[in-house]
Amino acid sequence: MPHGFQLRVIDNGVGLPDAGLTSKPESLGLQLVTSLAKQLKASLTATAHHPTGTCIEVTRS
Repeated sequence: MPHGFQLRVIDNGVGLPDAGLTSKPESLGLQLVTSLAKQLKASLTATAHHPTGTCIEVTRS
């Protein structure tokens, strides 16, 4: 039985700043998502979702 997961959240907002995900995010939302990924021993990625927005993925194999 697999023990991994993938959580993907996509929005249509203005997107992330050019710096993207940093080791010390400034917004509360990104701080929470970064902390969650770390607690779950999962990887965290963020990509632009065209034409506007962001796709955030929390994945553990």
